Amino acid sequence: MILSLLFALSLEANMSPFFIQISDALGAAKSGDSKLAKDIMVEFQEQFNALNINTVLSNDVKQRLKAVLNDTSVENIESLSSALIAFEKEQNPVDYEAKRAKFKQKVMPLYKQLVNATKDRDLEQIPSIFKRFYDSWQRNERVVGDLSPWHYGKIETSMALYRMAMVSTPSDIAAMDSKIIELGEFLNDFLAGNTKEIKVDGDTLEELKRNLTLLDEAKDLIGIDNAKAKSNILNFITNWPLFEGEIRTRSANLYNAIESDLPQIAADIDSLKSINMLNNIIDNINSLDFNANYNAYDVAIVLIREGVEALLIVVALLAAVKTGNLQRAKAHILGGAGIAIVASVFGAATLSYLFPLAAAGTNREILEGIVGILAVVVMVFVVAWLHSKSSLKAWNAYITKQINRAVASGSLLWFGLLSFLAVFREGAETILFYAGMLPKVQISSFISGIVGALAILILIAYFMKFITSKIAMHNIFKLMSLLLYALGFKILGVSVHALQLTNIVPNSIISPIPSISFIGFYNTLEGLIMQIAYISSVIILALLMRKKAV
Repeated sequence: MILSLLFALSLEANMSPFFIQISDALGAAKSGDSKLAKDIMVEFQEQFNALNINTVLSNDVKQRLKAVLNDTSVENIESLSSALIAFEKEQNPVDYEAKRAKFKQKVMPLYKQLVNATKDRDLEQIPSIFKRFYDSWQRNERVVGDLSPWHYGKIETSMALYRMAMVSTPSDIAAMDSKIIELGEFLNDFLAGNTKEIKVDGDTLEELKRNLTLLDEAKDLIGIDNAKAKSNILNFITNWPLFEGEIRTRSANLYNAIESDLPQIAADIDSLKSINMLNNIIDNINSLDFNANYNAYDVAIVLIREGVEALLIVVALLAAVKTGNLQRAKAHILGGAGIAIVASVFGAATLSYLFPLAAAGTNREILEGIVGILAVVVMVFVVAWLHSKSSLKAWNAYITKQINRAVASGSLLWFGLLSFLAVFREGAETILFYAGMLPKVQISSFISGIVGALAILILIAYFMKFITSKIAMHNIFKLMSLLLYALGFKILGVSVHALQLTNIVPNSIISPIPSISFIGFYNTLEGLIMQIAYISSVIILALLMRKKAV
């Protein structure tokens, strides 16, 4: 089901892998890791050449790619990005003239109603008309942003300033007259077919961070210098189009709050309500974790945990057939484990190929959240099962039951099937966990985590061969289960946070409590409830299964 979903999403985002690779390479270049940036671009080159498309714009991409491979500078990668955007538009053309006509049809009648209400000084009807106009603008604004970012920014700013004048006490009629005319000029200029780009000094995340200081200063200036505080908020509103995408893709609620509440805050700068609204906006922006990634340790723990469980079961089976004088079963056990590993690797390779195609923008966050939560649900029952085997009596009873079933069946193939199922189950769970982690882990960390885990598993397997008879396997299950409990807590927190950033789950900030992204804890009421429920469920289920096993 998951693979089908990924494949369906990939059909809608066939260029997404290239943009993701450019983004990753750009991040590596900015951090000074030119080797990683070049490795990513080599992979980009292989995949782009595989498209086998020869046009002027595709050749432009290839030429700029050569420059990147010679020098992985930020400027060269950004140049490649521009060429890729042009190529993508060529391959997936959009009828912008039709979209411009639709924009005019949907937005301009409401603008004219707002103009007439402003001229008539109909202060009772103006707020509701403005809301309808603003809602229509939000539904149709994309064409303006795509064709003319400059017009988009000017229109957004004019609307914000009109709203600020409208909600002032009393309403600032002169400012409303001025801004409604200004707004019309920008709308009509865009509809006339004029376009204009805007230049952002630096990346959008840095723009956001710089402008956030304006709100921080405004908060401190309220009651001391209200004029300066108001000026800071107006500057933030003016610059908003430069970095709004950083907020829009992470929290639709916060995006809407900034656009609707900031003008009202500026209009009534020193009221208690405005102060609380400004504090909430600042806290919500700060709560967005732009760099919440899993690390190599997290990747390694998953494979070690699942690998050790599979090793324990296989080694226990090998030890059992040795003592039970069933030497011929050894080949079946090892063969079943080998087939299971191949099957798991094939599934992982398929998922790794399909996942980046779906992991773009909002889809990326939603998919990460859903798969991550699914992984935690599976893990709750798996670890509860482990707890039920964490006593020596229960573990021995479990192994004896499986061996007796195999012997009673009269077929040594049962050993191979049991080994296959044990190993493949762990492989399938590993894939499920990694699917939830992939969007939030650097490729270098992912690879190093896998390599490190495999090295540890090889050592564990080597030592198990000699000390099987001396190790209390049930105690190893206890230790590894505790590690998985901790990782499950983090995966759940990160997954719920991802769904909050895409407006799938509500996002209620608990201001006094700090976020601790390293352990996957975020200061939201919904996340806290989910993690408390998680802890409670694993404890209750483990106790129930432990009691049943006794």
